[in-house]
Amino acid sequence: MLQGLSGHSGVHRGLDYAGTTVLAAHEPVAGTDLAVVAKTDLRQLQRPYRATGAALVAALALCLAGGALTFTRISMPFVRNMRRAEMATKSIVDNVAEGIATTTADGRITWVNDAFCRMNEYGPRQLIGKKMSLLRSDHHEAAFYAQLWGHLQDEGSWRGEIWNRRASGEVFPCWLSISTVRDWKGDVSRYVAVYNDITELKQTEQRIRHTAHHDALTGLPNRVLFTDRLGQALASARRNDELVGIMFMDLDRFKNINDTLGHVVGDKLLIEVGRRLAADRREGDTVARWGGDEFILLL
Repeated sequence: MLQGLSGHSGVHRGLDYAGTTVLAAHEPVAGTDLAVVAKTDLRQLQRPYRATGAALVAALALCLAGGALTFTRISMPFVRNMRRAEMATKSIVDNVAEGIATTTADGRITWVNDAFCRMNEYGPRQLIGKKMSLLRSDHHEAAFYAQLWGHLQDEGSWRGEIWNRRASGEVFPCWLSISTVRDWKGDVSRYVAVYNDITELKQTEQRIRHTAHHDALTGLPNRVLFTDRLGQALASARRNDELVGIMFMDLDRFKNINDTLGHVVGDKLLIEVGRRLAADRREGDTVARWGGDEFILLL
C-alpha cells in the first residue's frame, strides 16, 4: 500500500502490513523522505453503514487539500447519532403547518414536505420533477409572474400573496416566501419555497368587511355602505348628465308591534320587509337599512 501512495498526496484503498483492507490518507513531508499516514479498517466502516466509507474519504481529502491532516475515527455511536438527528429533522419538517418545496434553478420540484402535498392535494410522485407552474391559477396575469421572478433574481428572495390551484381545481390564496440558495461559485443552486394557506384569514377579512358595511339583522347594506354608493352614483350622474333617485321609507306603527307582540316578532317583520325590498330592486339599485324601522333606496 505504501508503494501505491508513494510520491503523492491522496487517499488509497489497499492492504496494510497485516493484510487488512484499509482506507489510508497519505501526505509527504516536504524536504524529507517522511510522510504522514492515517488509516482505518474498511470493514468497520462497511458494517452496517457502507455509505460511511465514502464520507470518510471525502473528509480526509478535504483535510489534505487544506494542507493539514486531521484524522478522526468515525464510531458507530456517532453514526447512530447522526441518523437520529436526520430523522428528527425530517420529522420536524414533515409536521410543520407550512408547505415547503425545493426546486432546481429552472423551477423543477426536487423535494416537498407532507404539508405541501396536503395543501395542494398532490402526492410527492405527482410533484417531483414537475415545474412549479403546475400550481398556477388564472388569478394572476403573466406580468405578475414576470415581476416575481425578476425580483427574485435581483434581490434573491420574494414574499407576497399568490393564488394557486389545487389538484381538484380549487383556487386558494397563499402567502409565499421564496429564498435563493447559491453554490460556492455564487450561481443559483436551488430555490426554497415556503407556503402558508391563508384561506381562513381571507374568509375572516371578508366577514369583517361585510359586518362593517351591512346591517347585522337584515343583511342589507348599512348607512356607511349606502353613503359610499350614493357618492359614486352622484359622481356618475354628473359625468353622464343623468338623475339619481332616492326613496326614504319607514314602517307605520312599528312601535306598537314591538310593544304588543315583542321584539322577536318585530325583528322578523324587519327581516321580511328587507327581503321583499331587496327582491324587487333592479340591478344597480341599492336597498339599505338606515336604522330602526327606516329603509332607504337608491335608484
